[in-house]
Amino acid sequence: MALNIQRLNMDPVTGDNASEAFMKLDLDIGEIAEAIDGDGSPGTGLDARLSAVETQADDLETAVGALGNAASKNVGTIAGTVAAGDDARLASRGRRNLLINGDAAVNQLVFAGGALASNTYGYDMWRTFGAAASFTKSGDGSTLTLNGTIGQVLEAPALPNATVTVSVRNPSGAITVNLRPDATTAGATGVIPAGVGVQSVTLVVPASLTGNVFLQLVTGAAVSFDGPSKQGGIQMELGSFASNFERITVAEAIAQCQRYYESGRQNADFYMIANQTATFTASFKVQKRAVAAVNAAYSYTANSFNGIVDNITVNGFRYGAAATASGVTAFALNWTADARL
Repeated sequence: MALNIQRLNMDPVTGDNASEAFMKLDLDIGEIAEAIDGDGSPGTGLDARLSAVETQADDLETAVGALGNAASKNVGTIAGTVAAGDDARLASRGRRNLLINGDAAVNQLVFAGGALASNTYGYDMWRTFGAAASFTKSGDGSTLTLNGTIGQVLEAPALPNATVTVSVRNPSGAITVNLRPDATTAGATGVIPAGVGVQSVTLVVPASLTGNVFLQLVTGAAVSFDGPSKQGGIQMELGSFASNFERITVAEAIAQCQRYYESGRQNADFYMIANQTATFTASFKVQKRAVAAVNAAYSYTANSFNGIVDNITVNGFRYGAAATASGVTAFALNWTADARL
């Protein structure tokens, strides 16, 4: 509250006389007394203000107590810490999942689910290593079921000595997780336990894993966990905490997968002279990580025969086809470009 203080005028000519000065001093003393003590009623003045401050302090103390004791909560990676520097919930608020197509939503091969032969791919980016396995997404997308060993090869993720956490939600059984430099050399290993909610294992990536990293998930029997229609999937993220599965748009997921594998169809119509060769260029939707292995075959042809694929780059390839006779030549070419690891 602002005080209304009367100032004394000490000018010898125009200033206050003694009576006026004492009157002002009397008013000032009253103003100050009211500010300190109030009007004499309980709960006013300075006492009331101090009481309000004490109430706010009590509220703050209650709120702090509700946060819990860091020494017993162990919220951080070290006992007694609260905000861990490697906690993905605090430190990694951008793209979290280091895996591609973790929910098996992208399926360019139109894999029906189930058995996979050794060293083959099913849902985009997911493959077997040296032995057959089974990997299935339910028809409604609610569950993913794994039996055997599947995994991904992460393209040079720069993870030596990094702490990472691999997680799924509501696994029906234990899942062993391996991080290796190849399919068989020892690396880091741990187990995601069966349980309700997000279950995880935290591993330290070996210093020797300076190139590609092989992530393997291993089960001794069929294990199911939440799939895309339950906002679930397989996640690997930096730090020692497992966050909820990161969802991205279909367009983003397809583009990520097509860096490694893409299929396409090219239709062409020419008027050609017998044995003359016509060429065209097929461009990839997404630049490949390396020059891809291209496989091309006709699904329809008129007055032409299978040609030659050449000039393959990370951005596309050239195809040349010759006419069997003079006239209109047409064909539909189905092709795949494979740059998977």
